[in-house]
Amino acid sequence: MTIFYKQVYTILSIVLMTTTKREVLIISLFFYDYEQLHKHISS
Repeated sequence: MTIFYKQVYTILSIVLMTTTKREVLIISLFFYDYEQLHKHISS
């Protein structure tokens, strides 16, 4: 794991503790989309 992903993971774990299930779902979908976009740009 890169430093960036470690930071994201840390942020997400904090977010998980402080948000509702619905917000977590939205955030995780956003991150998933971002990751797909990033892969698309890289390739």
